[in-house]
Amino acid sequence: MKVRSIILFFILFLALSTHASAGFFGPRDKQAPVIKLQPQDKALVVYMEKTVIQGQVEDENNIESLTLNNIPLMDSKGRNIFFSHIADLDMGENILTIKAVDKAGNTAKKTIKITRNSSSQIQLSERLSLAVLPFKNENILPGFQDRLTNALTQQNRFRMIERSMIDTILSEQHLNQTSLFDNQTASKIGRLVSARSVLTGTIINVNNRVVVTARIIDVETSKIISRQEIWGKLAVFSNVGDITHGLAIRFHQDFPLTDGQIIKKQGVKIIVDMGQNKIKPGRRLIVFKGRPVVHPVSKKIIGTDINILGHARVIDILHNTATAQLEDCDVENISPMDRVITE
Repeated sequence: MKVRSIILFFILFLALSTHASAGFFGPRDKQAPVIKLQPQDKALVVYMEKTVIQGQVEDENNIESLTLNNIPLMDSKGRNIFFSHIADLDMGENILTIKAVDKAGNTAKKTIKITRNSSSQIQLSERLSLAVLPFKNENILPGFQDRLTNALTQQNRFRMIERSMIDTILSEQHLNQTSLFDNQTASKIGRLVSARSVLTGTIINVNNRVVVTARIIDVETSKIISRQEIWGKLAVFSNVGDITHGLAIRFHQDFPLTDGQIIKKQGVKIIVDMGQNKIKPGRRLIVFKGRPVVHPVSKKIIGTDINILGHARVIDILHNTATAQLEDCDVENISPMDRVITE
């Protein structure tokens, strides 16, 4: 009887000790938080001084700390944290490290390498023209269309169509916001305002977190040539500026001003030395001849004299080369060694 009592006492002691230990030292959580980035966490080459780092961190317990290169990314603790941050970039390689720490002290890290290169330049009048149309549920973010247009204008990447022209056409055509989300209708508006592309999308409220999904539609083909998503806190009105600025950066990064050279011509098709990391199918190229401008005294090259020959649309891409079809140009005037640049 005494032996049995001793055994029962010992079992009870172990149970109480385990419970007390767990209560004193906290839950036995050994699982580190999970960091998910959007888009994927791969090495990037960009041509801007800023980039958008966006993603989500999950853990079975509260996330206590979330930083990007020691800059705090969250304003409240939680098990599921969404973050969006505009980061400054130096020229060359940039190392960005995201660090998440949960309540139990478990730490997760994710490192992104982003290389910033200098972009090629060409006059704004020749760049891709873009009209920003109203977004669905735009009343969630008052002034969104104007602020997005201004943010894109400040990036100096696209030739922006004035808001007044767009409003006039929408009024004349008796179109409401719902009809604008059809690609064919959006393309029609683009043609009427002489734009090669239009930008529209949807704004939704998910648990006090605003999610903006935007797409750029090619007016000629009515196909979506770029789609971007960004989010922010709905409760903070200043976030409208952060969201539109971040979206403008995303689209600029997706349409870098990169150039190349024609290496072969086959009838109305050209092959250029621009591969998968520089261009995408369906994008347009400006074809031009460029010759250096030399200072008459110092004999140094001070710029480039550019003669626009026409345009081409990318139809196929390999690792290091792309094939494009010539458009609105004198085909006979195009030859290997001529230059191309993204429109």
